[in-house]
Amino acid sequence: MPNLRHPEGVWLAVTPDGEWVGISELHMEIAARPGTVQNGLTGVLPGWRGQGLALALKLAAARSALARGHTQARTNNHSINRPMLAVNEKLGFVRESATITLRKEV
Repeated sequence: MPNLRHPEGVWLAVTPDGEWVGISELHMEIAARPGTVQNGLTGVLPGWRGQGLALALKLAAARSALARGHTQARTNNHSINRPMLAVNEKLGFVRESATITLRKEV
């Protein structure tokens, strides 16, 4: 992940025992879209889902982006991941047409 800002671009949800149970990534500005950052992977372990951790993690990333002067964020989401679609919609992300990426190793 060459564009990942580490450690200031990684938010973790950690239990009182120190176990990592959730993560959200914030990538550097998108060169072709000034003021726009890419929100990368956001995930929460199954036993911890449904408690608002993904929303809290993405919100922390969004606040950090705003504090750095970014005014827009983009994210990707698998179309069948309804819980994360709901989180993204709650945060104001707007759906766009799907894209398909084809890759061939040579």
